[in-house]
Formats: sequence, C-alpha cells, structure tokens
Amino acid sequence: MQENYVEKHTWVQSIIYHIFPGIFIGIFYFLVRAPLINNGFPSIFALMLAVVFVLIPVQLGFLLYQGKKSTGRYTLKGVIQYWKPISFWQAVLWVVGVFIVVGLIFTLLKQLIIS
Repeated sequence: MQENYVEKHTWVQSIIYHIFPGIFIGIFYFLVRAPLINNGFPSIFALMLAVVFVLIPVQLGFLLYQGKKSTGRYTLKGVIQYWKPISFWQAVLWVVGVFIVVGLIFTLLKQLIIS
C-alpha cells in the first residue's frame, strides 16, 4: 500500500463513523448525569467526562485499528496524513481563537436558556 494512499469510504460509512461516537457519548452522558447532579456537579461535567472516557478512546482506538489493518501493528503512521507541526504563533492563534469561539457559544446559549 502506498504511503500517501487514503482509502475512500462510502457516504453510509461516513454517516456511521459520525453517529456511533455520538450514540456512545449520549449513553454515557445519560448514565452519569443524574449521579453527578445529585453530588452537586453541573450537567456539563458529565459531557466533559464523556469526551475523556468515551470520545477520545473510541476515536483513538478506531485510528489505531486502521493502522493495524494497514501495517500489521498498532500505529498512526499511514492513517494520519498530516504530520508537519505548526509554528508556535499559529498554535497560540488557534488556542485563542477556539477559546473566543467557545466563550461566545456558551454566552449565547446562556442567554437563550435564561430567556
């Protein structure tokens, strides 16, 4: 298999690859939300835990599985195509930009919920 070859998948596979992690996150969220709220935590904390304990392992596991399928060992080489690091100022710009966008989203959602 060529190093730069990226296997294309169908639109059905693409939909499945996006829906399954969401289903697992939803199940985890609804299982842990009530106990967390009863212990004084906000419900968003359950979502944060779902990202750490469900989303990251599912996505990383799938990528490692794809690496095993193509190379015979658990690796991300050949699965992730972009390995060039970005410069420090670009990283800072991304962090600040994402922080601002998420802050705006949470502020807007808070206003909608209060109204």
